[in-house]
Amino acid sequence: MCAMRLTGYADKFSVHPGDKIKFYVNCDGPKKYSASIVQMINGDTNPRGPGFIEKAVKADCEGVYDGIKQVVYGGSYGFVADAPQLKPDSFTLQCWIWPTTPKTDKRYWKHGAQGLVTKWSGGKGYGLFINTDGCVELRINGETYTTGAPLRDHAWHFIAASFDAKTGEVVLYHEPQVVLRARPRNPAGQSGLQGQDRAHRSAAGDRRLR
Repeated sequence: MCAMRLTGYADKFSVHPGDKIKFYVNCDGPKKYSASIVQMINGDTNPRGPGFIEKAVKADCEGVYDGIKQVVYGGSYGFVADAPQLKPDSFTLQCWIWPTTPKTDKRYWKHGAQGLVTKWSGGKGYGLFINTDGCVELRINGETYTTGAPLRDHAWHFIAASFDAKTGEVVLYHEPQVVLRARPRNPAGQSGLQGQDRAHRSAAGDRRLR
């Protein structure tokens, strides 16, 4: 079975005369494609019937267009356009999540890391993720910080993280599960561990965002 190389859809199911309608086309392969509007009279190619019949309808959109591959990512998400306010030196992120598949079952495909609240592209930026081990993870450019505690599926979790550009301190918070808390490194370069709490702390050094 061959995959369809040219697919598309309209933004409306139907329109009245004079109304506007938009078409979105995915062209996976061919550099050009032609578009036209037709009246479908009969789409059944059964030889017992009248056969395939269509009638051309004159339209301004008729013509040849450049083919562009349009990728559709599964799952619901919200998108915010880039802005100066999203490029802070320090930040705090938080969200409530109800993960259904924090970690892929071995019997199925591996879905990879899942973004929760992110400003991330090409391995740069910052954001809260669920990593491939099913644990909460904070990414700041090339650095990653994780709780190491796998998320329970089909349950509510409160996730938060903060980064202080002045001190380099990172705090990763996850409720209701208990994870480790570590003090930021002291000037001597030593680190201590304060037992169990709900936060994971680490000295991130100079991690200013660009």
